Amino acid sequence: MGTSMSLHVEKKVGDKWVYVHAPGKPPQVANRETPPIDWYGDIRYHSYDTMALLADVRNYDGIKPIARWRGMPAAASAELLAAFDWCDTGAHWVTLAEIKAYDYDQLITKPSRWMSAEELAKLGWNTAPFLDIVRRRGLHNEVPEGYTLQSFPVRQFVDDFLDTFLPTVENECSCAPADIRLVMWFDC
Repeated sequence: MGTSMSLHVEKKVGDKWVYVHAPGKPPQVANRETPPIDWYGDIRYHSYDTMALLADVRNYDGIKPIARWRGMPAAASAELLAAFDWCDTGAHWVTLAEIKAYDYDQLITKPSRWMSAEELAKLGWNTAPFLDIVRRRGLHNEVPEGYTLQSFPVRQFVDDFLDTFLPTVENECSCAPADIRLVMWFDC
């Protein structure tokens, strides 16, 4: 069983929050018949560390989240509310300004050696779509034999999100980071 994150972007225009459509995807529509168009559909960004950072979800390593669970933001756009109608969990949001202000140099403790895709495959895991981004820990979150615990900066585990995904969001929005919010919910 895994967890997926549905992530949507809004920007503030004047005193109103406006839905920002994901680049290269069909526009999100404000109706309940059309499934949501997710900004976060690229498998490269699906990591429990990113989920832990943004919302304290699947936080196995004690990463300090950017913000505790907030619920659906006030004054959400019609497109966002229509997308959320497909969800059966609660919503959470953070601003780009909060994401940028976070201390990514803080250390978290993880096993010093990760299991390769080949090692996971020997255990019977289907690793084809995930390869090097799959969670590489013991089956029950224990420290596997032959591993030691070591401290790593948080940035090391969320760099694709920070260096690839967030610049795309910022470019599409073309406004101040405090006026951009990422709204998400999780399917477990």
